[in-house]
Amino acid sequence: MKFYVVGDHWPTTRMFYEWGYIAANHPVDADMCVFTGSKLVDPSLYRSERDFPMEDPQLDSFESNAFFYLKDQGKLLLGINRGAILMQSLTNGAVIPNIKGHEEDHPLKVKSLNNNYSVASFHKQGIYPSSVEDVVVAYCPVDSGADYNIEVIYKKESNILLYLPPAYEYNTTSDTQDVLYSILKEMGP
Repeated sequence: MKFYVVGDHWPTTRMFYEWGYIAANHPVDADMCVFTGSKLVDPSLYRSERDFPMEDPQLDSFESNAFFYLKDQGKLLLGINRGAILMQSLTNGAVIPNIKGHEEDHPLKVKSLNNNYSVASFHKQGIYPSSVEDVVVAYCPVDSGADYNIEVIYKKESNILLYLPPAYEYNTTSDTQDVLYSILKEMGP
């Protein structure tokens, strides 16, 4: 499978190389386009009050334009961390600001797999299913201490996978990357 990382995020590119994926030189040539993490998405994109300074309006604009360019091309769009929040915002999905309990590794249950995992979860915003097409793929068990528990949503009709844990982080001992890889393998090429 060919992938393209929007914005050329090397840790994400390296992760996909390690999994045996092939990088495309242009998003049109890719089977999957990946939007990654870093700075917080401006809350105005998900119709909320801003309680922190804008981090990078140019990045929000660039990635928003790329999303709208790619969303109807039939490719899998994968949002990791910030990318998940951005795509949930741009599809008029529900984003929950200022969640707690996602500052460290925590348990994760993937509905279709029979294992419990530990994932690195360093995000301040959450996602919530907002239409009948949204399928909850993985969640943080209620007894984990987190105040919000949905971590992975698949938007079937639009072929968008939202993955909140920062899978591109290499300084973690958690299953964060393995979970994403397992979900992608299960979805097929």
